[in-house]
Order: sequence, then structure tokens, then C-alpha cells
Amino acid sequence: MSKVFISYSSSDRPAVKLLKESLEQLSYDVWFDQDAILPGGYYAKDIANALKDIDVFVLMTSANSIGDKANNIVGSSEVAKEVVLAQNSPAVIIPVKLDDCWMETTTHDEFTYLLARTQWLDAGYCDSSSDFMDVAKRIDSALVSGNFKFNHDTTLDEIDKLLKQGLFGQAASRMSANTFPDIASDRVVLINSILALSERPISSLSKLMVDNLVRELMHIRNESVRPAALYLQGALSTFYYQTNAIYDPTGGLVALKKEAAALGRLKAKYVMSIAHLLPSINQYSLQWSK
Repeated sequence: MSKVFISYSSSDRPAVKLLKESLEQLSYDVWFDQDAILPGGYYAKDIANALKDIDVFVLMTSANSIGDKANNIVGSSEVAKEVVLAQNSPAVIIPVKLDDCWMETTTHDEFTYLLARTQWLDAGYCDSSSDFMDVAKRIDSALVSGNFKFNHDTTLDEIDKLLKQGLFGQAASRMSANTFPDIASDRVVLINSILALSERPISSLSKLMVDNLVRELMHIRNESVRPAALYLQGALSTFYYQTNAIYDPTGGLVALKKEAAALGRLKAKYVMSIAHLLPSINQYSLQWSK
């Protein structure tokens, strides 16, 4: 059961309670300050502890929470603090808009960077429990499918760009400086595999290391990442197992290509990233496309 933290202004509590109840009906474990902080509890400490143990951080944006410069509405300093804590956690951050206030209008710098890097869900039309159930279902769908641009996706996109340019040291530094939620695990495995292979020529790596990488790549199931995982396994089959005349656990290039063909397009950024790992003179990409 995924744990959800809802960050909001108390002025928006009636609307937020409807979203909370809807998420709970979808089997989410929702941390809600009004329920979780007991009388006499220490607000800041309870909030900080809760944010260490969540999977999803839902930020309810409104004039009350992020402020509105045009109307001299200050916004919530507590929500701003919660956003800072959430950005330093592996939680998926999902802004949900209750009104038209956004990064252009916010009175807190803490929100500007986050809102510029994430997509959002609209709840400005909601005025009933059924409306908020619709929002809850969209949150659930986004989490299940991965079809939502979360803040960690933006970071991983930036790391992909570094890999595409062969800037492995910079990419490794970005990876070590960030934590990522389980929902991004397949992309993280692929990136870490590429980084591990960048340290030495593939043919000179240890069998134990390559076998372990292949096992991890085989477990990738995300449909947008799996073609690249198969492509990288094909490179290991060609430039490690065949080159060193060692038993090939990948099943070989033909079988990998057949599986990949059924999955759809292999993204060019992965082809270019993996090209930096291969011998300077090779025809691997042509072999794969035949």
C-alpha cells in the first residue's frame, strides 16, 4: 500500500478532506495532519518524521498555500517547508491545482523550482466528492502507468542527456546526489548499468559483474525502458560473451532482437548512450536494425 502525504493550507481543508477520502477508497494510506497529529503533538517533528516514510507527496496548490502576489496573499510558510523536505526525499511529488495560482504568482521561492519541473493535475473544477474521486483516480493511474512527468523523471531526463554525450562522470555525480522512488527503479537500473559499463572496455570486465548486470537488465519491465535493456543485453552478448567465447545467458542477439521488435521503438538517446561503451569501430547498431 503506497503512503501518501497531502501538503495543503488549512484554508483549503474541506476540499483536501474529499481528496483524502477518495484516495483512501483506492487503498492508499494517506497521512493527514488533522488525523495524525495528536493533541499536544509537536507539529514540525511529526511532519518531518512523516515525510521520511512516504511514497507520494501531493501538493495542493492555491493562493492559500503557495501565495498570490497579485492579491497580496502570502501563502503558507509551513507548506513551503514541507516542499523543501519532500524534495530531499525519494517521494513522487504531484502538484494538484485548486485554483489558477502557479509559479508566476507564488510568493515563496521554494515553490518556483518545483513547479517549473513538474506537470500537475487540475482540481479547480472540483466541488463534490465524485469530482475529487476523479482526481484520485488520475493520481492512481499516473502512478501505476508512469505516464506523468514527476520531478524525478526530469532529473533522470537530464542524466540521460549527459549519458547521450558520453559525460559519464557528470552523470554518475548526478545519480549519487539524488534518491529515486521505486516507481523509477527500471530507469535507475538501466542508467546504473550503463555507468558501470563505462569504467572499462566491455570485453575486459569480470564475468561475475557482467552476469549480475544481465540479471538486473532482465528484470526491467517498464515498456519505455525495456527495449533499451534488451539492446544493452545484445551489446553484452556481442562484445563480452561472444568475444570471450563464454556461455551467453542473454539468449543471444537474434532472440533479443525478436523480443524487442514486439515492444516498439528503441529510443535514439539510448542507442547513442550505449554507443559510447562500444569499440570505436563496430557495426552493432546496424546488426540490431537488420
